[in-house]
Amino acid sequence: MEKKRPTIYDVALRAKVSANTVSRVINGKTGVGDATRERIRGIIDELGYFPNVGARALRGGRPGCIGVVRSSTTDDVPLSHPFIQWLFGEMHRVFGSKGERICFDMSPCAPGNGTDYGRSIWESLFSACVLLNPLSPGDTTIPRIHR
Repeated sequence: MEKKRPTIYDVALRAKVSANTVSRVINGKTGVGDATRERIRGIIDELGYFPNVGARALRGGRPGCIGVVRSSTTDDVPLSHPFIQWLFGEMHRVFGSKGERICFDMSPCAPGNGTDYGRSIWESLFSACVLLNPLSPGDTTIPRIHR
């Protein structure tokens, strides 16, 4: 039988506080004493709790993932390249361990048409985005996104 992922209610029950108090600690809000805050953080670590990114995305109206977008084709920089393997591993270690979803958008580039990599950024599919490859000289996509 698969172990159930701990919820905010599990943390609250163990800490003998309300789920709202746990939420205040998770979100860094005021109104919780230092001793209670530290006790809740300890229980969060002990249980391995992390917020549900999907629920946060629905509630907050923002995407629930970090995007990694390629600005060139796999012919230019293959996925087996050691840097890309390292980057994927580090992103999973840093963000995945915190419950963030990581979306690798590998399809927006076709040979001769690398400028479509901005599509996912323009459409606000990510809460944060990492552009994986160097840009071609004269590429205007990033300045257009910022405008």
